[in-house]
Parts: sequence; structure tokens; C-alpha cells
Amino acid sequence: MDKARPQGRKKLALLIVSTLFTLLLAEFVLAPVVCRARSGLSRRMVLLGFAATPGQTVADTTINRQGFTGHALSGKGKPSGTLRILTLGGSAMFNRRMTERLIEAVEAEYSGPLEIQGAALRSHTSRSSLIKYKTHFSHYDFDYVLMYHGINDLFADQCPPDKFRDDYAQLSGWNYRNPVVNNSIIARFLYNRIINKRQNHFSPRRYKQAGEFKSIETFDSNIRELVQAIKRNEAQPVLMTFAWHIPDNYTREGFLSHELDYANPTHYNECAVDLWGSTDYVKEALERNNAALRRIAEEADVALIDQDRQFSHRPELFGDVCHFNEPGSDQFVASIVAFLKENGALEMGREMR
Repeated sequence: MDKARPQGRKKLALLIVSTLFTLLLAEFVLAPVVCRARSGLSRRMVLLGFAATPGQTVADTTINRQGFTGHALSGKGKPSGTLRILTLGGSAMFNRRMTERLIEAVEAEYSGPLEIQGAALRSHTSRSSLIKYKTHFSHYDFDYVLMYHGINDLFADQCPPDKFRDDYAQLSGWNYRNPVVNNSIIARFLYNRIINKRQNHFSPRRYKQAGEFKSIETFDSNIRELVQAIKRNEAQPVLMTFAWHIPDNYTREGFLSHELDYANPTHYNECAVDLWGSTDYVKEALERNNAALRRIAEEADVALIDQDRQFSHRPELFGDVCHFNEPGSDQFVASIVAFLKENGALEMGREMR
């Protein structure tokens, strides 16, 4: 018996050591290879969780080698004399080659070195942008960071009231962050695929706006934190209110049969209002979020481009409730360029800092 105990302990110790070795091998040797092979992204970007697949074409937009749109950044430090801009948002800031449109419009007014990276991707929320910026983009030297959010946060309200979480983990496991899942692909996989799904096993369609506008307060908090993070990095945050159009005679049936006043002849990425909630709910939530953006801009003393006042309720510019059509996209981009001109950003040779 006395000899059996030490042998049993040795076997247990060997099992523990071999298990740890296997996990470390999988985490730091095999996982990066699999990440590159499957998504083209580095291990670090896979852990970020909010980048798209390099080389992929989404509708008419191509994802760059860093997982976003527009220019691939040349390095964390900004080359001398370069104007560097980051955009954050969801599909309204992504669709119809929005980043490429912005690059083309700025280049028409500015002849100096330029880098514009679009980190706006479809379905992204203010929480997604906060995580992307703090985890990844805060290491880069930007002159301006433009934020265009307002509607996708409403997805977070589509859950039972007791399931609502300020970190929006009810939407996606990638929204949940802690030191372990932030740094381990294995832990992240287990959390996203098993733990989070067990916690949030409900169908969003059954719970339209059941969160009762809880996302409004979280939206406010996310934007404030994002603004402060950008300021700490000595970049200029630029808020934009969210433009939208819901005609008075809106019905889902009228939208699907193209009887409403939207101008989207090719039916590009059409989204019915009830994707985000009932018509009245979406209207009120967007008004509340825009009020929050105006309030934050005033209290934090940051720039605001009031896209809501410029473009909302102009049906000739919209393909649906929130996505601009071709003329609308051009005018939206023109409003950003006008802001940059007014702030002297497009004066060739001007030192940005």
C-alpha cells in the first residue's frame, strides 16, 4: 500500500503536467495557426472578436487585411504629416462602400498623406465600438475618431427583462470581457459556445423590446466612456446623431411590398423596422439616443455633427429606416467632409497636433 500511493501521486502529477502542456500547446501554437487558416486574422484580432474576415466582400465592400475597411494602418505611430481618421458604427456607416466614399471625398479636398480606417461593421453596437477602441485602436495615433451609433443598441432590449445585461452579453458572447476570456482562445470558445448560450437560451423574436428601453442608459454610458478613452489618447472624438426615417403610414406589409416613400430601387440591404422592435418603440428609442448624444457632446465639450437634423425624415435619401441610399450616402459623407474643412483638418501642411 505504501508503494502504491507515491506511484498514484506520480501518475496524477504526470496527468496534470501533460494536460497543462497540451492546453498551452493548443493555446499558443495550434490556435494561431488555425486562426490564420480559418479567418486570416492574427490570434490577437481573433480574441478581439469584432473584426471581419480579410479579403471577404460584403455586398459591395471589401474587408482589408486588418479586418476592417478603407486603408490598412501603416503602424501604431502616425507618419509625420498624415491625417489619420477612424470611423466607428454599424451598417449605416458601413454599407454602400461608406469608408471608400469618405476616402474619395477627402482626397478631393486634401492632397496630403491620408489614412482612413473604417471600423464600422454590420450589427455592431456602441458596446462593440467601445471594446474595439479600448482593446485595439487606442494603441494607434488618430487625429479624429467619428462615431455613428443609435439603432443597433436596441437589439439589446430584445430579451426577458431579467436577462438584460449592461455588457450586452445577451447579444453576443464577444461582448463579455474578463482577463481570462480576453487572452485565451480556448476559454473564449468555451464561454461563447457553451456557457453564454446556457445563460441566454431565449429567442430574441419572442421578446421584442422586452428590455423596456434599458439599452438607452447603457448606450449613454458606452458613448461617454468611449469619448473619454479617445480624449485620453489625444485624438478628437466626433459624435454624430443618428439619421432615420419612418413614414407616418409605415407598416411591415407596406414596407415589404415597396409601397412606402423609401428610395431604394435595387432593394439594397433592406431592413424592416421590426428588426429592432415595434415602430413606436424604435421611434422613441432613436429620439432618446439622439438626445443623449447631444447632451454628451455639450457636457463633454466635444464636436457633434447633427445628422439627425440634417437628414432625418427626408425619404429621398433613405432605402429603409436607417440606411442611406446612393444620394443619401453622398450627402452623409459630404457633411463629414464639411466638418473636417470647418475644423481646418484639410489644410495641406497643417500640423494636426
